[in-house]
Amino acid sequence: MHNDKLAAALALAARGLRVFPLPPNGRRPSAEWKGWPETATTDPEKIRAWWEGTDCNIGVVTTGWLLIDLDMKHGKNGVAAWIELHGGFDTFMVRTPSGGYHLYYSGADVAGSESHLGDGIDVRSHNNYAVGPGSIVDGRAYEVVADEPFAPAPPEIVSRCKLPGLRAENAAVPLVELDTPAAVTAAVERVKAASPAMQGEQSERAYKLANEVKDCGISEGMCNTIMAEWAARCSPPILPHDLAGRVANAYQYGQNAPGAKNAAVLFEGVSIPPPEYVPQPTPQEVHADQAARSRLRLIPAAECGAASHREYVWKGVLSAGQIGCIFGQPGAGKSVLAPHVAYAVAQGRHAFGQRTKAGTVFYVAAEDEAGMQDRRSALRQRHGDAPGLHLIGGVSALVTGNDAVAPDLARLLQLAEEHRPSLIMIDTLAASAAGLDENSSSDMSRIVEAMRSLTRFGAAVVLVHHSPKSGDTPRGHSVLNGALDMSMIVGPDPDAEDVIRAELRKNRNGTCNLDIAFRIEAAAMGLDGDGDPITAPVCLERTEDEVRSDRKLKLRKGETTALATLQQMTIDLMPANASGDVLFNGKRPSVALLDWQERCTSKGVMSNAAKPGARNREFNAARNGLVAKNCIYIADGRVTYLGRGNEIDPHRPKPPAWTVGIVRPPPPTYVPAGADAASPASLPN
Repeated sequence: MHNDKLAAALALAARGLRVFPLPPNGRRPSAEWKGWPETATTDPEKIRAWWEGTDCNIGVVTTGWLLIDLDMKHGKNGVAAWIELHGGFDTFMVRTPSGGYHLYYSGADVAGSESHLGDGIDVRSHNNYAVGPGSIVDGRAYEVVADEPFAPAPPEIVSRCKLPGLRAENAAVPLVELDTPAAVTAAVERVKAASPAMQGEQSERAYKLANEVKDCGISEGMCNTIMAEWAARCSPPILPHDLAGRVANAYQYGQNAPGAKNAAVLFEGVSIPPPEYVPQPTPQEVHADQAARSRLRLIPAAECGAASHREYVWKGVLSAGQIGCIFGQPGAGKSVLAPHVAYAVAQGRHAFGQRTKAGTVFYVAAEDEAGMQDRRSALRQRHGDAPGLHLIGGVSALVTGNDAVAPDLARLLQLAEEHRPSLIMIDTLAASAAGLDENSSSDMSRIVEAMRSLTRFGAAVVLVHHSPKSGDTPRGHSVLNGALDMSMIVGPDPDAEDVIRAELRKNRNGTCNLDIAFRIEAAAMGLDGDGDPITAPVCLERTEDEVRSDRKLKLRKGETTALATLQQMTIDLMPANASGDVLFNGKRPSVALLDWQERCTSKGVMSNAAKPGARNREFNAARNGLVAKNCIYIADGRVTYLGRGNEIDPHRPKPPAWTVGIVRPPPPTYVPAGADAASPASLPN
């Protein structure tokens, strides 16, 4: 047993993965291995010393790699979600004890996430780890099911992930006295306002909330105490030792030093002079002053219709002096669409078939400054230079919780007065108004007033914001939606593969029927120090004809479920440590058609219909759709998975259509290059 785990650890290290010991039968590092990100190694001598004579499991550091964790428990189907997102399996793959899978890709370093790419798809990369194959938990092993070389991380997947945050050099040194009454009060209020975390998102939510508590100026021990109430509200409740692990990670790996957002740090060096005595005006003076400042006026009938129209910024969508909002779920593509539109305005180039008026553009990169610099470079590479597009960095807060003008807003107003931009894009609203409650009418009113002040010099202001889990208005209090002149929601097109659609929900400049559809494409930016590709996501506009063509390849829900079931059955037939040729090069084991049908028509898999006939009809429709889309091959009562619309071999004849009740001639024998036509290995299964 011990030698098996040592051999597995050495094999992983030989592939370039840094490893470290986990407790026997355990998944979490022990206290003595708290510094695993730095201690883990590929050195065979150290590995032998660590594992010799022990029964330790294997931890694999995923920094510099992309590990896709497909969850198959608690009602999630990560396999189906991954097939819908990426199309199949193309790299080194490990089956976990819970029935899920780990897919290892090389050449990427992104922020970890849970279910952001899809329900049941978790990402492990920068400063994360995974339990490696060869480990055993409760008698069940992590097993290699496809012993394939690590494939390069798919650019279209990397582009959907966030870049890892950079840790401050002094992140371990508190910036203020910790656990003061004011800091504890601020932290308690922050935790009380946090919504409970559901199953599948608890690890990430607990880590982020612990970082926010730390920023208030709270010690690690006090953070555990303050967050205990929130952990108990989660569903299911987060156990104390799990909470302590997430808190410890926040204090060890979080970007900021404790107290980074404490008032004493944020307002250091700011002196507020005592108010001067001002005599109180009489009621009559107040009335006259208010009347003089009012914009209310009587418009004679002769003037109606004679007023000049506002200059457009994006014709039919956005005009000068207006406030707009591009919103959607995390990872929907809003921060790819927004710089694309901003760049088009800076160049005076059409955007989605609509004219833009060339002008100076400010892009306020409040959330991902480094990533936005890469995207600007990618846009320049694709569309040529746009000297009028200026990135605004170093933003901490454009809006604060008091009535004073925030220093960042004052500076932005100063720049707007100097450069007179036609468009100011703020990405994102949440990052530029940190600490404010989006659901508070007073806080949202402050945000709206700040945005209106930015239109003072003729600019249109567009906010990049999040959407609620349900509904078609921007997240937060309705004060924001009421103030908008334009809003569009961004999300995947349900009928077209990899197409994202932005639909206007509010438009004071014209119709809401404008068709905005695009793909996210990874633009090559060169190579990093290790020779791996550097990419940045850019927006690729799609015409209606192109979208219509994309829809023909989109799998329907039933087809996705049936294909995922077939994939699962195929993988289950493979021996442990199977050669990659078995899964990837046309030598997959085929599945009996009747077995596949029986599995798919079980109640609750594809349909909850009570009658078997209804479930069979849904299966037949899915099967025929998969054949038509060339995803499966059926012959001699067996079915083989081909992929998503791709042949196993480009020289292979396309399989004939297969429909119940129609007798077809047998398909031509498939003979790969160099194979013997009489050999059983030359047949599809």
